[in-house]
Amino acid sequence: MLHDQPVIFKHLLEKVSELFSEGIFAPLKAFSFPVDHIDRVINEILEHKYTAVTVDIPPAVSFPLDKLPCTQTLFQPNICYIVNGSQGGVGQALSRWLCTNGARHIAMVTHDNTREPALSRTKDFLQRQKCSVYLYRCSASNPIKNVIENLRNKLQQSTNFGLFHTVGYDAEKIKFSDLTFNNLNGVKSSCVTPLEDCIKAIGESSLELLITIRPDGSIWGSTTDVASGIIEGFFTDRVRRLKNSVLEKIILNTEHLPASVCLEQRNWNSIIQICHKHHLKFRHLSSGDQVAQTECRLTLEELEVCVREKLGDLLCINADSIDLNQPMINYGIDSLMSVEMVTWASREWGVVISQLDILGGVTTKLLLEKAIANKVVI
Repeated sequence: MLHDQPVIFKHLLEKVSELFSEGIFAPLKAFSFPVDHIDRVINEILEHKYTAVTVDIPPAVSFPLDKLPCTQTLFQPNICYIVNGSQGGVGQALSRWLCTNGARHIAMVTHDNTREPALSRTKDFLQRQKCSVYLYRCSASNPIKNVIENLRNKLQQSTNFGLFHTVGYDAEKIKFSDLTFNNLNGVKSSCVTPLEDCIKAIGESSLELLITIRPDGSIWGSTTDVASGIIEGFFTDRVRRLKNSVLEKIILNTEHLPASVCLEQRNWNSIIQICHKHHLKFRHLSSGDQVAQTECRLTLEELEVCVREKLGDLLCINADSIDLNQPMINYGIDSLMSVEMVTWASREWGVVISQLDILGGVTTKLLLEKAIANKVVI
C-alpha cells in the first residue's frame, strides 16, 4: 500500500495516529516467558488473558550428512558475487566464506575508509586462494551504477551476479508516538534505497542470488522500536516486487546469532581444552611448565619506568600517557612487537617476560610482578 497507494496510506496512518492520541487505540502489552512455564501460559491463554501468543522453540533438526551438498561447490565459479558493505566484519567474513565455498569472482564494495588493514588482509587471503578480487569504493562521485558498469567491462558482458547486501544504517529506536513521515523517509533512504540502486544497476535478469543481511531483529508490534519492523517491511516489499521467479532471495537478521566473546586475563591451559587445534595460533606457547628465572637488580618501580620508555619509543607515543594497569595489547602491541619486548627485557635487564602473557591481555604491571617473582612459565 505504501508503494502503490501512498495517498490512502498517509490518510490511514494519520487516522490511526489520531485514534492513538485520543486514547481510543492503545498499544498491546507484550509479555515474555521461558519455555518451561508453558503449562501456566497455556492456562492463562484459555482464560483469554492474551490477545495473541507466539511460541518460539528451536527444533532439534538433524540432517543426514550424505544428503548435504558439497561445501566446496556451494557457489558457482562463473558468477561474480558482490559484497556491498565489505568494510565491516560481516562483509569480510562473507567474502572469505564465498571464496572457500567455490566462488572465484568476488567484488568487495566499501563505503568508507575504516578497517583498511583488515580489508587488505582479506584481499590477500582471497588472492592466495586463486580468487579474482575487485575492490571498489562507493561515494557520491562514484555511485554503485559506475561500479557495476566497471565490473561488466572487466568481466564478460553476459556475466551474472550474486548480491550480498549488508549496507544500511538503522536509525535509533523510534517510538510509535514519535513516528513521522520524515522518519519513514529517513529509514527508507538509509536502508532500502542502497538496495534498490544495486538491483537497478545490476538488472533483475542478471541477478541470480540476493541476500540482505541486517544486524538487527524485527519485533512486530513493539511500540518502543517500530523502526525495525518498518525496515523489515521495506525489505520484504522490495524483494517481493522482484519479477525474476528463478532468483533465490533471503532476508537474514543476524541479531540472534551467538556473539563472539573476547577473553582477557585468560588462562590458556584451560582454553586449550575447548579450542580446536587449528583455531589457536599460539597453541605452542600454552604448554610446558618450565619456570623462567629473572636476574634483575632493578626494583619494580625502576623497571616500570624502563618499560614505559620502551613502549613509548616502540609505539611513538608519550611514555607518561601509558597506563601500566592496562594490557600492552590495548596500546596496539602485536605479535612482532611482543617479540621485541621479550628480547629487549631479557637482553637489557635480565627480565624474562612471556610473549603469551603479552598477547593474552595480562596487564603490564601484573606482567612485571610475575617476572620479578619468577612466576613466568615459558
